[in-house]
Amino acid sequence: MKMIALIALWLLGLSASSLAQDINCGAKGPDPKPSEIKLISWNIAELATAVRVYDRPLRSEDEFKDLRLYRECSDGHVYAMQEIASLRALARVFPPSQYILCISGQTVADQRGLAPNYPFNQLSDIKPQCVTDPTSAVSTLPGELTNPARQYVALAIKRSSGVSLGDTRDVVDLGPKDPATDHQTRWGLDITLNKNGALLRLLVLHMKSRCNEDPIEEPSDNDHCPALFRQLQPLKSWIRAAHQGGGPVIVAGDFNRRFDRESPEIKTTDMWDVMSGASTSSPDDDVKLTHIPKNKEFKCWPTEPASQRFSIDFFVLNEKAAALADAGSYWKWRYGKDIEEETPRSRWPSDHCQIQLNLKFP
Repeated sequence: MKMIALIALWLLGLSASSLAQDINCGAKGPDPKPSEIKLISWNIAELATAVRVYDRPLRSEDEFKDLRLYRECSDGHVYAMQEIASLRALARVFPPSQYILCISGQTVADQRGLAPNYPFNQLSDIKPQCVTDPTSAVSTLPGELTNPARQYVALAIKRSSGVSLGDTRDVVDLGPKDPATDHQTRWGLDITLNKNGALLRLLVLHMKSRCNEDPIEEPSDNDHCPALFRQLQPLKSWIRAAHQGGGPVIVAGDFNRRFDRESPEIKTTDMWDVMSGASTSSPDDDVKLTHIPKNKEFKCWPTEPASQRFSIDFFVLNEKAAALADAGSYWKWRYGKDIEEETPRSRWPSDHCQIQLNLKFP
């Protein structure tokens, strides 16, 4: 009997060492306390199964395996995700047997050809698409619904976390038409998380890209900034309305804006000032917000230029959420494989690293 136990322990160690050889998880972020959950935000870069998003090659089975192993490394309870092309692609990384999955209803709206204007009178039956049945087979889930495929925000909740899925809503106003290209931008995903009766409001977003530091006002020398400018008021309105609900509120995702490199003086077009209400003279629309990380530089991959080491991925929290969060638990999970200097960018696991925040819930 003792010999069997020793063999079992040896096999367990072999399995762990195999994982370590396949994927180097690198330095670990702080583990959550028993009363905490680990929230992860992860832009997985055009994750698709059968139809390409833009010019990124489809991932091989080995590359999907790598993503699953990176997910095991971070071992989060709730994942807020960006650039997911379909529920099937999401389930290739987050199996329904282990995770509850949701993706923006914008997938359905795009399949119906409603982009880029998304007329409200044609959206009444569209809602986030969620997978709650643990027996759902990956092959039966919807794949990419357009050609070329498009990217959306999504969510995964670990079933063993004790966190359950509450109300789910699309934030359509976050996806206005880009005035420079006439293309759509991305909707937000509004999720209420529930654990033992405690509620947390979470908005998963992915804001317009390539206006990381430039002035946002219209007209702009940067053709990418006007679309971001048009997303600001809907974002501010959502934050204020959610805050008035009286509970903890978190906005997580890719803001595509370097908050810590905006002007130190209040400007009406700085993203942070608009979100918090500081850009107006009236205190009535002010919401005290915190963003994590703050004033820190992190490398995600070895060749990342210094100018890009200020984050564009954030957790934004109202006061009640900030009181629950362990700011010292923030962590950026770096990739230990496939991001070498000679690796083509199109073959990186992603151009974003996972970011982590632990918070008390409930």
